[in-house]
Amino acid sequence: MPYVTMEARSRVDPGSSARMAGQRAAGPGELSYLISQVIAGYLAPKGSSFTVYAGVVGTLVLMVFELWKRFVEDYEDRKYTENGGVW
Repeated sequence: MPYVTMEARSRVDPGSSARMAGQRAAGPGELSYLISQVIAGYLAPKGSSFTVYAGVVGTLVLMVFELWKRFVEDYEDRKYTENGGVW
């Protein structure tokens, strides 16, 4: 995950509104919609090109890895300790 400078964060972060929108999402469909809107806003001024699309897809893939590393892995380890493994 890129470690974004505080200066860049203040430029691109809409404040608490993005987190609040995420908190209001009722489920995965609405979360997907919110993420899609951010991506659409990013794509609109950039036009269509392989580089732009590859950058977005690559970012999403790396975000999945980061989410797994930061949150899911710890959860899975706790559950394995609590309940034992399946394999």
